[in-house]
Amino acid sequence: MNPNCGLHYVATGERHIEESVNSLKSAARVLPTIPAVIFTDLVNHPPVKYFEYAEPVKIAQRSFHYVVEPMLRSPFEKTLHLDTETHICRDAFDALDLFEVAVVHDSRRSDLKVETLPKSLPPSTVA
Repeated sequence: MNPNCGLHYVATGERHIEESVNSLKSAARVLPTIPAVIFTDLVNHPPVKYFEYAEPVKIAQRSFHYVVEPMLRSPFEKTLHLDTETHICRDAFDALDLFEVAVVHDSRRSDLKVETLPKSLPPSTVA
């Protein structure tokens, strides 16, 4: 894996930080050396220690729209942004070898088939 790859979380509030830690632990089983950054309103909260980087969010609201700005501040060349409740089963960075951005909108809403994508990504992956 590229050493410039990393996981990216935006978590506001204790509950979302805890979810992020659980997600990160699932990732460690598949990608044991993957670094991670968390953007949060609680940078000094003890569970944040599980992340290599902890950065403050500029706007601490729970909305999809407030994820974009922290993504622009990612310390990684290849960034995989994850929702806090995501459970990692496989390496999904292969898609970033093919595309600048890979996004899963909702795997239940699309039957789009892209044969060049790794099997770790669902058919609704869009580039």
